[in-house]
Amino acid sequence: MVAERFGVGVASVYRWQRQLVAAKPGPKAPRVDVAKLVKHIEQHNDMYLEERAKVFGMTPSGMWRAMNRLDHTLKKRGDLPK
Repeated sequence: MVAERFGVGVASVYRWQRQLVAAKPGPKAPRVDVAKLVKHIEQHNDMYLEERAKVFGMTPSGMWRAMNRLDHTLKKRGDLPK
């Protein structure tokens, strides 16, 4: 038995096994094509983040991260107080 071989408790072996199963990474989303994104931003600079994310089939948070990597700021709302 593994617990006896390594001199640990049985509960420790089961706990380590659960941690290994839980630590497996899930599938990663494909990265957006940077050239297409830059071109799209230049052509449609007035789009909101949610709209742009739908065009690329991404979530808004994923689109934000992609645009953040390009150092591109979000569209600002004009009705906010200064």
